[in-house]
Amino acid sequence: MADLIAKEGVFISDDLSSDLSSLLGNANLSGAQSLFLQQQIKAANCKKKCGMRWHPALIRLGLKIHLKSPAAYRALQESGFDKLPTSRTLFDYSHASKIEYGVDSSVVKKFSKRVEEEKKEKKHPQFHVLIADEIHISKNLVIQKSTGELIGFKDLDSVDKEIAQLDLFLEDDDKQYEPEIASKILSFMVKGCSSKLKDVVASFPVCSPSPKQLYAWTWEVIGALEKSGIKVIVFTCDGASTNRAFIKLHQPVTTDFPGLIFDTVNKYAPERILYFMSDVPHLLKTTRNGLYNSRLKGKGARCLQKNKEPMVWDTIINLYLMNKDRNIRKSFKLSPQNVFPDSFSKMKVALAAQVLSRTVANDIAGQGWPKTSEIVEFIRKTTDWFDLLNGAFSTQGQKKNNPRLNAYTLRDLQDFENNVEGNRFQELLDYLKYHNEWQEEVRKLKEIQSTSLMSELGVQPLEAIDDGSFHALAESMVEDCEKEDFSKHLLPKQTILGINMSTQSFIKAVTFLLSNGAPFVNARTFCQDILEQNFGKQRMAGGGSSNPNVAQYFQRQRGISIVGQLGSSKKRGFNTEVLDEEADLNDKPLPKRQFKRDLM
Repeated sequence: MADLIAKEGVFISDDLSSDLSSLLGNANLSGAQSLFLQQQIKAANCKKKCGMRWHPALIRLGLKIHLKSPAAYRALQESGFDKLPTSRTLFDYSHASKIEYGVDSSVVKKFSKRVEEEKKEKKHPQFHVLIADEIHISKNLVIQKSTGELIGFKDLDSVDKEIAQLDLFLEDDDKQYEPEIASKILSFMVKGCSSKLKDVVASFPVCSPSPKQLYAWTWEVIGALEKSGIKVIVFTCDGASTNRAFIKLHQPVTTDFPGLIFDTVNKYAPERILYFMSDVPHLLKTTRNGLYNSRLKGKGARCLQKNKEPMVWDTIINLYLMNKDRNIRKSFKLSPQNVFPDSFSKMKVALAAQVLSRTVANDIAGQGWPKTSEIVEFIRKTTDWFDLLNGAFSTQGQKKNNPRLNAYTLRDLQDFENNVEGNRFQELLDYLKYHNEWQEEVRKLKEIQSTSLMSELGVQPLEAIDDGSFHALAESMVEDCEKEDFSKHLLPKQTILGINMSTQSFIKAVTFLLSNGAPFVNARTFCQDILEQNFGKQRMAGGGSSNPNVAQYFQRQRGISIVGQLGSSKKRGFNTEVLDEEADLNDKPLPKRQFKRDLM
């Protein structure tokens, strides 16, 4: 200890020493606050800036602030109140390794080491979720100084380039293939199911990727992760048409549900199954949109109906208008923003959850309005289903007095296997049963209507006539006429498919995790919020320019990756909710960019 003090100790005045002793002795400081004070004292006593050796946590803190606003970081440095690493120092750490397009092997390697540490600490197998989503970028070409490469084009493998060249040649043999400038970045983030580990491990510049291209990239990422010891059991994406077509390219393991694919064999770990999930918050928004588009007098694109009773958005509007001027009202969260949403408001999950809530359902039920029992049941069942798939932390159910938000444990699995009444897995399946009965009711109504219309037209059944050509033509005309009308009675088929896929996958994935040693599973583990927050940091780092180009995206992403867990302190995002997390104060040295003289 004496040698350490003699080597790294800092001399301070007696007055400052007594003040610091009093402050540190009486104040209830956290570990992060104590470390910050120690680093400030050390930096203040350094004769030269280059002689300061910053703690890794302070470097991450500096990177976090600099990524949000370089101007604010310079203002803090120039204020004289804080001592922080120089911008050049931050640059050396954020450019320690070469940026890789596609799968970033350096990030995968670092993540793999952290997984091994978690496995030793928690002593049970670690499994992960792979999340994919796109961020819009500005279409620019940039020359990378380090390599002289022109970057900004969409990423295509050799096969896709040859196909594009062949298509052009068949169209016009004089045309030459010109690569297209990327307008989006497709990002893949891996996230621990029972740990706080998370990072973007792959990014691909794209325009409008095909399902086959998405298939190739997804399995390339999964292969890189599995080979590094990072086990993937769930793939989560939104309900875009490309993503749905991508999932259809797989051979299902479970074939009990015709037309529904929610699992497949993991190509790089055949002993395990990969489950597909559609992002649950996105499904809640599309469900709300389906109800929003159901209006009286044909004003909307849909007309939801169950048990011959309409479910229309006008009920929500009337509830709000009737009570909006009261000081005390049950549906206090209803506002013009969620009752009359614009295109911007429709993107916020919180606004959808405020409408599809038990408070609103109970308020409608208390009004005594005729023909509103079905919309009340629909809202109650939907909000319960969302709560069952939205638990964020272990004590959330206790804090909000909502057991559906509790973490899933072995007790839930045992209750499900023993058919205990009221178990949460069965409640999820009951919501699927509710939609199946609704679809069956609409199908029967369509058959009755179709039979009645055929009878009015004087068309005989097909078996009673010799030549069925006219009958078949007439029947197809009737079906085409009625198909659109009856589909309006249901939620969009894409939403129903996503609800079925996510629910089945969730039950299977949670069962697998609990059976393989996980002490509990929080439902929100499988949602896209964490990747949406990453995109928010990307946009924020640009200041007034919210759309980075390809080069800026990859540079910022490397900084975000280095900041790591320390960058998760934001409480709430535009379309997400962030939980409190402790700052990463480990003292492991960070990799730093080497100068040419260091390599000689």
